[in-house]
This record gives sequence, C-alpha cells and structure tokens, in this order.
Amino acid sequence: RTYGMACDGPVFLEVKRRFGDAQIKSRVQVPAESWRWAVEPGGLEKCRAWGLSPKKWKVLQDFSALVAGWNLEPVVCVRYDRVPLVGRVDPELRVTFDRGIRAFSCHDYLLHAEDADYQPADFPLTFDAPDPMLVLEVKFDGQFPVWLRDLTTRFELRRAAFAKYCVSLRQVQDGSLRQRSDTRAARWEG
Repeated sequence: RTYGMACDGPVFLEVKRRFGDAQIKSRVQVPAESWRWAVEPGGLEKCRAWGLSPKKWKVLQDFSALVAGWNLEPVVCVRYDRVPLVGRVDPELRVTFDRGIRAFSCHDYLLHAEDADYQPADFPLTFDAPDPMLVLEVKFDGQFPVWLRDLTTRFELRRAAFAKYCVSLRQVQDGSLRQRSDTRAARWEG
C-alpha cells in the first residue's frame, strides 16, 4: 500500500486477517526504493538492512512467508479517493469515505502512478444499486460506539462486507473491467 496520486507516499506491507466480524491488519512501513526485497526469493536477508524493530520484523516475516508460501504474484492495483476522519475525543475511532474505486490489471511488482490507466471498478452492479456508491468504513478498537450505532440506524445505513481489492480482482479475472457507460469520469471530483 502506498498513498498519493504519484504513489510517492510511504510504502507499507500489509497482512489482513478476518476473525468473525473483526478484521485485523498488521503492517510495516518499508523503504520505498527497496520494498520489493520483501517479495523476492531470498530477499528477506537484504531486508535486515532496514533495521526494523522485532515487532515490525515479525510482520515483515509474516508478509514474506505468505507471499512465498502461497506463491502470490501481482494481479491488480486498486486506487480510490478517500476522505479520512479521526475522532477528536477518541483517536482510536476512524471513519473513512471511499469513492471512485478504480483498478489497473498488472502483472509486475510496481506501484502504478498513471491514473489514466485505471478503470472504474465501482459499477452500479458492484453495489447492487442504481448508481455507484461510496464505501463508509468505521474502524475502532474495542466496542462500536453507541452514539455511532444510533447515527447509522437513524440514516438506515446497512452493514455489509465489501472488499475493494476483491471486487477489482473479480472484474479483472472475468474481463468486466471497463469504462463506465454513464457520463461520470473515472475519478470523482469532490
């Protein structure tokens, strides 16, 4: 994962796991110029030069073991426009709004920056709705805040599992990654 339209933000290697309703993400920030070491055969030894703490080293080992053990390779890059909010009283509460989900079919270890190469992946059928929708994510440690539960109930927001990567991957695999048929541009202006 990286950030910014030019893919010039920090680079993170991430592992996400689901346990029932909870999703746990482990990640480690690595040097942008040498992040590929973590996915190269025998590259883990080169990664020692990064000087990671024991906890971060464990995340890196886990990431590299999954890539090697499952023989994982790049298939799709996903991009979206995000508005992140962090709680003032409770900084562990994070709310994000993601829209303009788009994907790029790739088969190389690269952080692809050319936005024009990405195609929309948020077709109305993706959401089972008449128009593309935004993805609202609520992230918290511990319990879901009661006031936020009341707010989501009031606005009749429905909880649903939605993985931007998996939606994009399915569209790449079945060849349905294409331009929208409506008049909206691939990148929504906000």
